[in-house]
Amino acid sequence: MSSCNRGAIVEMKRMPLKPAAFRFTELSYLDVLQKDLKVMDMTAITLCKENKLPILVFNMNTKGNFKRLILGENVGTTVQERSSSAR
Repeated sequence: MSSCNRGAIVEMKRMPLKPAAFRFTELSYLDVLQKDLKVMDMTAITLCKENKLPILVFNMNTKGNFKRLILGENVGTTVQERSSSAR
């Protein structure tokens, strides 16, 4: 995990997807905690929530994803205070 004063970036390691898995485009901190999503440990999520730091979750193993993220493209999931959509 990387962090700065504007947010946290979480790299997802290569993990097998469950058959019914899908990518969320946006989630709230509460969604991550209630759904027990294994984005990062509970303490780190809580610290980001308390400090209003958004979390960007993406697969760094996909070539070009980091560059696309820096350029503002939607390549992963944004975790922030309130989620406007479920997927």
